[in-house]
Amino acid sequence: MKFTDSPVIELPVRNSLISLQQDNGSMHVGTSVWPCSLVLVKFIDRWAPPTPNPIDPNPYSQLLDFGNKRGIELGAGCGAGGMGFHLLGLTDLVLTDIAPVMPALKHNLKRNKPVLSKTLKHSILYWNNLDQINSLKPPFHYVIAADVVYIEETVGPLVSTMDALLADDGVVLLGYQLRDPEADKLFWELCDTTFDIEKVPHEDLHPDYAYEETSVYVFRKKKKKKEESTLPGRTRKATKTDCSTCIKRPEHEKTEVEVKWTPMGPGMYKINFNGLKFEDQRASGIGVVMQDETGFVIAALSKKLRGLRGTDEIEVSKIREHLAL
Repeated sequence: MKFTDSPVIELPVRNSLISLQQDNGSMHVGTSVWPCSLVLVKFIDRWAPPTPNPIDPNPYSQLLDFGNKRGIELGAGCGAGGMGFHLLGLTDLVLTDIAPVMPALKHNLKRNKPVLSKTLKHSILYWNNLDQINSLKPPFHYVIAADVVYIEETVGPLVSTMDALLADDGVVLLGYQLRDPEADKLFWELCDTTFDIEKVPHEDLHPDYAYEETSVYVFRKKKKKKEESTLPGRTRKATKTDCSTCIKRPEHEKTEVEVKWTPMGPGMYKINFNGLKFEDQRASGIGVVMQDETGFVIAALSKKLRGLRGTDEIEVSKIREHLAL
């Protein structure tokens, strides 16, 4: 990878400075530093105790109490999020991403070892790979993710992986920006069935990293409905707990969508691909996911294309890459 051909991103965290080298020409979106990871880290930097300028009361003091807690980052990329959380006290942490992104992650972990005082734990993880998930020994108190929703086909595996990794009393800390309308729609529909969702008020973000198009969310697992006795031999469902802080999707956006995987015959594979544009980076991207007849993800690819491409050109690139996969 050619790390010297792209701008170095510096991220101040308390009294330390993380220096991130990226390779914007590697054709993998994970080797670039995306803004959501910076926004998420600086939100934590502002509120995680002990804060540089103590705020009383601190509404996030319990949420961000990292003592004796375990964390995992999904789609770590160049490592900005994981390294930032480590410096802010979440020291029992593992950073994960797919194999093609690992060279960029390892490069930046080594580059910042003097600041981190050690090499952080890292592991290859393809979302929904049960063997890889189990090898990480869940559950985790914190699941961290930033800029991970940009291809519709990976949304289902992402949400189910979050659910599998998260402890019942844990939280997902998500840095989010809309990248693809179809992926965005499916993501919130699936999350709404699994998590209680809170959006951090924009004014609570770090003032120097409060980008208008970027948000921070907190997910918690929905409490399972309990059966309570009414008459001998009979049960009824308990009333659903009210969550006044949960995000309410606009009524016109609420649609009943049933997402199903239709199994194929033995030995057959299904390949999905999608393309998108990153206007702020003046770049395009493609993603490819291959699944077997059970729905298990056996291969995945994301690539960054130089420049803003036309729709037809992106489609041709997607077809070429999925044939090569």
